[in-house]
Amino acid sequence: PLPEVPSSTLEGLRLDSFEADRDAESWVRVNARAFAEHPEQGALTRADLEQRLAQPWFDAEDMLVALRDEELVGFVWVKREHPGATEGDAEIYVVATDPSVQGYGLAGLMMAASLARLQEGGVPGVELYVEADNTAALRLYENWGFTVSGRDVQLRMAGKG
Repeated sequence: PLPEVPSSTLEGLRLDSFEADRDAESWVRVNARAFAEHPEQGALTRADLEQRLAQPWFDAEDMLVALRDEELVGFVWVKREHPGATEGDAEIYVVATDPSVQGYGLAGLMMAASLARLQEGGVPGVELYVEADNTAALRLYENWGFTVSGRDVQLRMAGKG
């Protein structure tokens, strides 16, 4: 069972499914701000987003956006089909909140809504990936009942191609 859906202290907030015409530019801006310290995720462009939106696994109903006074301030993107998944499982692909609204419970609110949708849809399991040094996100996910199931290490050698 899912924890009770938290509330947010942000006024004028509503959750909705992603609409490319309305949300794409704001999505790129919020993503860049939320992942300013992440070299790959934070550098995504509108073209990168459009490439992902064209993938066979993309479903706009599975990208939940948070709108505050109709301005996109956060999102949770779910992939129901992804490589290496247990059949039927989903992946929380990206969770982001604009730094201007962090600390108001928005990530928890969006996660609760996304997990509830997945549960209602009969999805048996959910996985996600997070940077090991992102302690705020780790705390949030552990509070939701996620447990560490593995660790990935990326290595690089400078000056070799």
